Amino acid sequence: MRALVIGNRGDADPGLIGARAQAHGYELHPLIREEFASWPDLDGFDLVMSLGSEWSVYWDHVQANVQPEIALLQEAFRRDVPVFGICFGSQLLAMAHGGLVTRSPRPEIGWFDVIPTEAGADLIDPGPWFEWHDDRWELPPGATLLAGNENAPQAFSIGRSFAVQFHPELTPDILANWIELGGAKVLKERFIDRDILLGQTVANVEGSHDRSVSLFDAFLTAICAKHSYIVP
Repeated sequence: MRALVIGNRGDADPGLIGARAQAHGYELHPLIREEFASWPDLDGFDLVMSLGSEWSVYWDHVQANVQPEIALLQEAFRRDVPVFGICFGSQLLAMAHGGLVTRSPRPEIGWFDVIPTEAGADLIDPGPWFEWHDDRWELPPGATLLAGNENAPQAFSIGRSFAVQFHPELTPDILANWIELGGAKVLKERFIDRDILLGQTVANVEGSHDRSVSLFDAFLTAICAKHSYIVP
C-alpha cells in the first residue's frame, strides 16, 4: 500500500501518524507543497495525508500552492481514496468540500482536551491533544462533526476523508523543529514559555503515542471502511 504525505519544505514529518501507517504496511511518499508542479497523480496510491503548515489557507500569496492541494483532495474524494487531514490539512479538507475557514477568536497553542460527539465517541479520545492554530473551519455541507471544544470544532468526516484540527502526529522533535522554524517568535509574542511547552510535550509523549495509535487505527476501521459519495 502507498500513501502520499503532503507538507511544507522543512516541515513534512508525519511523526506518530506516519509511523503507525508504516506499521500497517503503508509505504510513505512525501510531497512538498512548494513543489506542487512535480506531484504525481493518484494512480496507485491508497491514502493521502495532508499535514499542518505555518500558512493560512486564505492568504493570497499562497493560493498558487493551496489550490492544487484542494484539487488533489477533491480528486481523492472522487476516486474514493481515503484522506487524513491534520490542522492546515483539515482546513483544506473543509474548503475542498464547501466549508469556510476563518481566523479563530480563540487560537490554541498547547495541550487541550477535545469533546467527542456521539458520532465520534468511538473514534477520538478526549486527549489532551496538542494544538497550534490561529484559524478554524466551519463544518462543510454533508460532513459529520466528530469532536470540538469551546475554542473550535476539532474533527469531522465526510465519506472516507477525516479531518482533525489537533496534531496527533506530534513528537518532541517535531515541536522543536516548529520552534526553530519561526515558532519561537510566535511563542514570545503570546507570552508562552517554550521550555515549559517542550516539557509538557515530553511529559505527554507516552499518552499521546497511545492516543495517536488508537486514532489512526480507528480511522482505518471506521473511516476508510466507508465508501464516499462519488461525485461527477
